[in-house]
Amino acid sequence: MQIKRESLTDRLKQLLIEAEQLGMMGSWELIHATGELLWSAGTHRVFGTSPTRTPDYDLFLCCVHPEDRQRVDQAYQDAVRTGQPYDMRHRVLCADGTEKVIQARSTTSYDDDGAPVRSLGIVQDITKLATIEAELARLAYHDPLTGLPNRQAVVRELARQCGDGPIDHSAAVSDDGLALFNLDLDGFQAINDSFGNAVGDQLLLAIATHLRDQLPPEAMVVRLESDEFLVLMPVALQQLSAACDSLKNLIATCPLDKAGIPFIPPVSIGVSHYPTHGDDPLVLLQSANTALMEAKRARQGRCIYSTTISQRIHQRVSLESDLQQAIKRDDFHLVFQAQVDRDGALLGAEVLLRWRNSLGHLVPPSVFIPLAEQSGLIHSITDWVLDQACRQCERWRQDGLPVPRLAINLSAAQFGVAESNFDRHLLSILQRHGLEPEAFELEITETALLKQLDVCCAQAQSLAAAGFRLALDDFGTGYGSLVSLRMFPARTIKIDGSFVQRMHGNLVDLSIVRRTIQLIHDLGMMALAEGVETKQQQQALLSLGCDAFQGYLFHRPMTADAFANHWLLSSP
Repeated sequence: MQIKRESLTDRLKQLLIEAEQLGMMGSWELIHATGELLWSAGTHRVFGTSPTRTPDYDLFLCCVHPEDRQRVDQAYQDAVRTGQPYDMRHRVLCADGTEKVIQARSTTSYDDDGAPVRSLGIVQDITKLATIEAELARLAYHDPLTGLPNRQAVVRELARQCGDGPIDHSAAVSDDGLALFNLDLDGFQAINDSFGNAVGDQLLLAIATHLRDQLPPEAMVVRLESDEFLVLMPVALQQLSAACDSLKNLIATCPLDKAGIPFIPPVSIGVSHYPTHGDDPLVLLQSANTALMEAKRARQGRCIYSTTISQRIHQRVSLESDLQQAIKRDDFHLVFQAQVDRDGALLGAEVLLRWRNSLGHLVPPSVFIPLAEQSGLIHSITDWVLDQACRQCERWRQDGLPVPRLAINLSAAQFGVAESNFDRHLLSILQRHGLEPEAFELEITETALLKQLDVCCAQAQSLAAAGFRLALDDFGTGYGSLVSLRMFPARTIKIDGSFVQRMHGNLVDLSIVRRTIQLIHDLGMMALAEGVETKQQQQALLSLGCDAFQGYLFHRPMTADAFANHWLLSSP
């Protein structure tokens, strides 16, 4: 029986040895009273030491990687002193230079007086696991195209640098601080569309490499998404504008040594600052992005965040929400401003849109029309205006009143779109009301025309062929050329009111108006002056040969009923 027990004990010992080999681990025991340290064969394998060598605590520390040694020693001593389990991941450096990562755990028993008696522990080689974890972390915190840190990485870094404690916002005026520069390449999508995604990727890679190589070591360059980068670096609040200029110049000088990269697009930058704009990483990132969006909206190239920007964006979002509901709530209404000939007889009327929002306030068209264009709501709004204008024409006709030609303003967002079938869409609205296109004049501003001259002129040709009369609005404000006048099939050119207002006592503006009217007549078109407010202005324009007039001198914009009473009932 004794032989069997010894055989079983030997088998269990061998089983433990094989288990340690399979688990790439070892066990150890330390007797604190004598300092005797016992390592299993597996522990010697993990540490890369000879099994014939007698281990001690100094040998253990020598095996630990020099950069981890102090941390490991402190952690073990703290565990023994406090009675807490020791659980530590660290590196070891073997005699042959091999570096491993191990997981070490131990517990300590104590006598009645609380003195440590015996520590028992295990070590396990987890190098392969650590390598896999490091690769997963690299994938999780780095951009696969550029190799730069990603959004998750910068959030983690901001949390590390900003800390969790309260901050003193008055410290923002000192030289200490951390700036977040949110960079976006303007027009990058056009490069992808024109030259292909591969060229776009090469451009992103070139910019990423250039930023990483040229910025100081303490700067963190991050790719957030697509063509959006972020630079995180120490910058004083007073130096943010100068730093923006430096970054813009740095990107502009990125070398194009990769084949197929056509040019470096301009960059827009939004900036936030720690601690000026808070200490929460997500808030700081959002603030930088908010500033970026404002820089792009205002086309000013750069913008430093302020609470005013957030308030303005909140107001704009609220206004857009109201605008989306305006048609459903019937918040819009039309007014009509007369256009008269040289004798003061009615030629037609410009249809103007007015909006009274949910608070009962009149919102200026200069505010809500650009918003409607940006949001895409301009399409449904223009349809509503044309439909309501057609309905008003029907009502006047049913009342036996003469129906004036109505001038409708068109947005560049609709007019300058190639292959949009815009002419057929407008005709379909008129057909529902039994009206002909000759009853309407469509106005487009000179500035909108010049943005996409060829496309706009092609659209205009289709509309003119369909029977619509066309007018070029705000002439003189867009620095147009004779080419635009020659290509655009307008019947009427509207001279901008700013020139009319400055004619009196200003020989330059008077000369501009005189020559403009002469040019319009030479091209066989009608000259209509906007913003005529005084008899003196009208007389001057009459002497220059102006054909038609519009402005407060003849009446302010009026409701349909008031317009009919003043102009249509008195018509012969």
